Amino acid sequence: MRHGHLARAAVALAGLALLVACEEGPDSEGGAGQESRQQPLDVSKFQDDKVCELLPKDELSAAGFTDPGQPRTFSGGVDGCEWREDGILALSLVGESLESAGVAGDSKYRSSESGTLAGYPSVTAWFPNTETCNVYVDAGPETYLELQVREFDTGEKQCELGEELLAAAVEQLKAG
Repeated sequence: MRHGHLARAAVALAGLALLVACEEGPDSEGGAGQESRQQPLDVSKFQDDKVCELLPKDELSAAGFTDPGQPRTFSGGVDGCEWREDGILALSLVGESLESAGVAGDSKYRSSESGTLAGYPSVTAWFPNTETCNVYVDAGPETYLELQVREFDTGEKQCELGEELLAAAVEQLKAG
């Protein structure tokens, strides 16, 4: 008879877990499906030579960047912008999915951490051999943002700066 009580308790716990999962659901703050249902970010008005406008000026100024960024076309024809002052920031809009770019895996050259920035899937990768941090945010099915932060002499703290700046860019995109 004792096993019957355990079985009923297990069923009750499973039911409770199912109820909690249904209440949280994919549309709530805690829902596991939230990331996959984010609206794609519209980056169309920031393409070509407008990429520099994607990082808010007040955020750049707070980070010590007072000169305007210079539009660049990076390898592979990727639209981007570069700022050079106390260090270097390089922002890119890449026409490829974050998953297909394969940036999430660790290698002998870097360590990476997946998470979210401003509610969107992200990866932060630290390259200790070059003291460079790359922060990536999934902007939609075939687009991701990449911000490279280097030459600040602050070690891995460069990743915090990259995450703050890219989160501000995502918030700007979300606002339209």
